[in-house]
Amino acid sequence: MDNTIRKKVIMLLSNGFDPDPRVYQEAISLVKHGFEVTIIAWDRDKKMVKNEVYEGIKIERVHIKSCYSRGTTQVLFMILFWTAIFFKLVRRDFDVIHCHDFDTLLSGIIIGKLKKKKIIFDAHESYIDMLLKDTLATKCIKKIISFMEPILLKYIDGLITVGELLKEEYIKKGVKNVWVIGNWKLISDFEPPVQKIESTKQQLRIPEDKLIISFIGWLNEDREILPLIEAVKKTDSIFLLLGGDGSLVEKIKEEIKDSHNIQFIGFVQPKDIPVYTAISDVIYYGLKKGYPLAKYSAPNKLFEGLAAGKAILTGNFGEIGRIVKAEDCGIILDSSTQSEFKKAFGLLLEKDIIARLKANAKNAAIKRYNWLNAEKILLQIYNDALIR
Repeated sequence: MDNTIRKKVIMLLSNGFDPDPRVYQEAISLVKHGFEVTIIAWDRDKKMVKNEVYEGIKIERVHIKSCYSRGTTQVLFMILFWTAIFFKLVRRDFDVIHCHDFDTLLSGIIIGKLKKKKIIFDAHESYIDMLLKDTLATKCIKKIISFMEPILLKYIDGLITVGELLKEEYIKKGVKNVWVIGNWKLISDFEPPVQKIESTKQQLRIPEDKLIISFIGWLNEDREILPLIEAVKKTDSIFLLLGGDGSLVEKIKEEIKDSHNIQFIGFVQPKDIPVYTAISDVIYYGLKKGYPLAKYSAPNKLFEGLAAGKAILTGNFGEIGRIVKAEDCGIILDSSTQSEFKKAFGLLLEKDIIARLKANAKNAAIKRYNWLNAEKILLQIYNDALIR
């Protein structure tokens, strides 16, 4: 693409961009290849600056006070956000409007069609399955979304989603131009210096003869952390590293207070994720059976693990289960019981098995699941959208 022609992209985002990893990766790739990218983000906490330039990405935050998990009353605040988007863009010149998730799609289509611009929908997940509360109001909203989504999808020029399973669902809904850009990572980001890896191990006092399993993320009931903890307590040759925040933090602290082979490191900054991934042998990711988002799950943990060449320990669900089986890069648990975990540990402690799984994980990242490949797909989408 000719870098002297600065094609202008507007991204719509219903969080404050602090920064959102997926949105950041897409935006920075476009900036690197000559696009001018502006993210209009909703800062519900009103804690971030209204306007800034972050690594070449222009960010304009809408300060409408609200909170997450607000329930059905969030619709009123969402309408205020959509109105703010309209007035920001109605007189502005741009070429493409990129809507991140369903809650920005209606506003993006209205302004995109009014301005006769290209519209790209980026479905990070199955939005309807995110509405977890089983109330009458939530059921009504789900019905409205189910009715509206097929109508709105007729007006987009292209759709990006995170995995093959969601892609298949959108094709069934009649969308023709669907591409997969997963939450893939730059391999180089997950290859920290050896000295950094060794010093981090020493700081954490991890014995050299232990197999290190880690999970750093949201620590809540859905992640099946407690059965993992109980199984590790009874397996002396395993060391478990836990980090993050969530409703289970205090319970976890209580459960591991007398443990010699489990360590909780608290909230971890995104910039430190690569080194903690690098010191691990196995990356764990679990979800409770029946959790609505499990059927499409394609988490960052999976692709962090692949980029770093680590074995994956997970359940038989979603995109993560499909990839782990297809690439033979981890162990699939039949259930999240202590006995299942201990069976998996027995396999992971076999040197030839763990070596094979790690090598397959790295190979999968090199061949397909890395951000350089995602970037090529993204640029193809944009070039196709702009010339159609």
